[in-house]
This record gives sequence, C-alpha cells and structure tokens, in this order.
Amino acid sequence: MKWFDYIFKNTEPPLWLRRLNYISLAGVIAWPLAAFTSIFLYDNPNSDFPHRRLYFILLNTYPLILLILSFLSFKLSRRSPVLAAILPSIPITAYAIVIGFMFFAG
Repeated sequence: MKWFDYIFKNTEPPLWLRRLNYISLAGVIAWPLAAFTSIFLYDNPNSDFPHRRLYFILLNTYPLILLILSFLSFKLSRRSPVLAAILPSIPITAYAIVIGFMFFAG
C-alpha cells in the first residue's frame, strides 16, 4: 500500500511531472488483454521454449515495470528533474511508436 500512496497520492512533485507519470501508466489499461493473450504463446509446440518463457514473463510483468519507473521518477524529482522526466517518457515514446506502426505501417 505504501507504493500506491507514494505514486497516486503524492502531491510533492510538480503537477507536470505527476501528469507525465500518469500518462506513462496508461498502458496498464491494456494489461488484462495482454495477460489473456499471453497464454497463446504456448500454442505452437515447435517454437523455442526459453524465448517463449521470457516473452511470457515480460508480457505479464510490464505493469510492474511501469510502476517502478513512476516510483523512481517521483523519488528522483528533487535531485534530478530532467531524469525524473525522462523515465516516464520512455513508455510514452513506446506508446507513440506502437500507435504510429498501427496507423501508418502497411
């Protein structure tokens, strides 16, 4: 519960940094669909098992990675505001790339 309060009820960092972190956490909305579809990684018995297991773990733990990035961003907001802004920008950039590929590729 401490992490939740620190990320979602923390009013210490500036408003722009809090909004940037909340936008970076928007990918958590798609997690139930990603978790459901990750079971289909095991459909093909001829595929490479170690890579399949790695993809399964990464796909199912990506919300934790987003929460850790937001937590670190809030922790670093006093020491280095630039680094605190770069951390939540990583997932936002990934979202933009994925959306760009969906609309403009092929």
